[in-house]
Amino acid sequence: MRASEPPKPALWLLKHFGCSPNNAAIIGDLDERYRDGRSRAWYWKQACKAIAISFAQEVSGHKRRAIFAVVVGWSLLLLEGFLVLSIARSLNIEGLGIAYPNAWRTILLALFIAASCLGWVGIGWALKRLFRPFEKPMVLSFAVTVVAAVMLIAFTARSRAPLIAHPSLIGLGGNLAGLIFLLIGAGLFGESGTDRVRG
Repeated sequence: MRASEPPKPALWLLKHFGCSPNNAAIIGDLDERYRDGRSRAWYWKQACKAIAISFAQEVSGHKRRAIFAVVVGWSLLLLEGFLVLSIARSLNIEGLGIAYPNAWRTILLALFIAASCLGWVGIGWALKRLFRPFEKPMVLSFAVTVVAAVMLIAFTARSRAPLIAHPSLIGLGGNLAGLIFLLIGAGLFGESGTDRVRG
């Protein structure tokens, strides 16, 4: 006998990334239909569809706001990259050269990565503050363009050199980690999934 509760990962994704102002009602409807006998695969499909459709509707309904969010996000990302690289150059750790012993190199690299992650958190926080109560679709709009840029560089790279889409996070894994910190900064992992009142 199958569980009466819907798949937790799908429900979590819908709560945190569903962009509709009626997200709680959508979740309630899907939960009810799932308990009436729908399959786990059906629930996953409906949850993913609800996320995609609500995101597309919010962005298409607020095109100027979405474009502005992308411009602001990239401006902050470039500024953050410039600042982090400036710090790295001033400390002579850009290439982690021989100026420091091994232990110091490790510490400085950890601080370098931490500063970059804090930068991503700051970008998410700024976008959340600037675009309330539409922060979720606006932050996701910027995140989608970052993923697109990373994928474009990945597909067009001709060498086996590390993929660098952002100067302070090296490689595909580093950029994906940056996106997670962006979403943390924007509070998307802390959302309760309840409806928001939009004026």
